[in-house]
Amino acid sequence: MTLRAGLAERGAGPAVEGEFELTVAGRPWGDAALRGRSALCLRDGLAGLDVFEVEWSAGDDEVFPRDTWVGAPVELALGRRGACATALVGELSALESETGNGGRVMRLRGRDRLAALCGAPRSARHAMRTLGDLARALARAAGVALAAGDGPDLPAGSALLEQRMEPDVAYLRRVARALGHDLSVDGAALALAPIPQPATERVVLAPPGDGATLRWSVRAGGPEELSGTAAGDPRLRAGRLLVVRTGGPEEGLYRLQGTLHRVDAVGYRTRFSAVRCAG
Repeated sequence: MTLRAGLAERGAGPAVEGEFELTVAGRPWGDAALRGRSALCLRDGLAGLDVFEVEWSAGDDEVFPRDTWVGAPVELALGRRGACATALVGELSALESETGNGGRVMRLRGRDRLAALCGAPRSARHAMRTLGDLARALARAAGVALAAGDGPDLPAGSALLEQRMEPDVAYLRRVARALGHDLSVDGAALALAPIPQPATERVVLAPPGDGATLRWSVRAGGPEELSGTAAGDPRLRAGRLLVVRTGGPEEGLYRLQGTLHRVDAVGYRTRFSAVRCAG
């Protein structure tokens, strides 16, 4: 049985004015009117691939914009109005059209460039000393080189050394992000590097003044966990640090485990989950 030892909730999650820009096969996707009636969701996490979805209500004779095809290279940027930043580089993975009583809905799905290197899921127990050693071994197994990266030590006996029915590249990203690093594609090679986030760029949440909703919990045998909703902020990404200032038991430094960014007619908001940093 899991026992809950502590719980606190504060505030209400707000939305701010936001926007997104999508480039498909080197061309801006859609026009301003189409983007204005579309909703974007971008999801990331410690494990697996970063994915996005764009959905919009469509007319009976509407077709997908030019150069929209499965496998097309894409670049997604999002942020608050007038301040978009690149959030994902990858490819379109699906085109969908759905018709029902509510009318017709069209949908694009995409994923980051690591998808091309994902093989079959497997389980394994690794014994590498450093994150760089693990990255080189798994990159070699995927048939690519490791362009750069060394990384911190992997503690002997750590749960991070357990690969649990995951593709090698997805497992490596999970371990990297848990240690404050990230994995990317650099040409035909993998690159491993620390997630850049100077203390001056850390997101600070201080409800109720900023309106964020926070839920904090401690369970027997587990870490302190934090989840919530905040005004949309592209700096909130898996593996980055989050500072919470409340004066309550949830105050402190956390590492983000996963985020969901949504931009729609209501505005831009970000849901997140995090665990408290050791020490």
